[in-house]
Amino acid sequence: MDVTVRTDDLLTIPQAAKIIGVSRITAWDWVQTGRLPSMRIGGRALVTKQTAEAMKRKRDFEAKELEIAKRAKDPCSTIPVSKP
Repeated sequence: MDVTVRTDDLLTIPQAAKIIGVSRITAWDWVQTGRLPSMRIGGRALVTKQTAEAMKRKRDFEAKELEIAKRAKDPCSTIPVSKP
């Protein structure tokens, strides 16, 4: 199956890491484990811009879900305190 990708839509791992909001080392670990899909062109690992943006949205969603779960465990933390 042939896939056409515009070269201006390809990012290096450090560029993708910056968009996602993680360190380069974390991004490389994700590439090695398959969590961050990549392709090799000329010996370089590259990630599509769409993939990096989707990973960013996923991480943002997971962070928001985690915050909601933390608040659910401690309902008092969400009650605003009014000053007299």
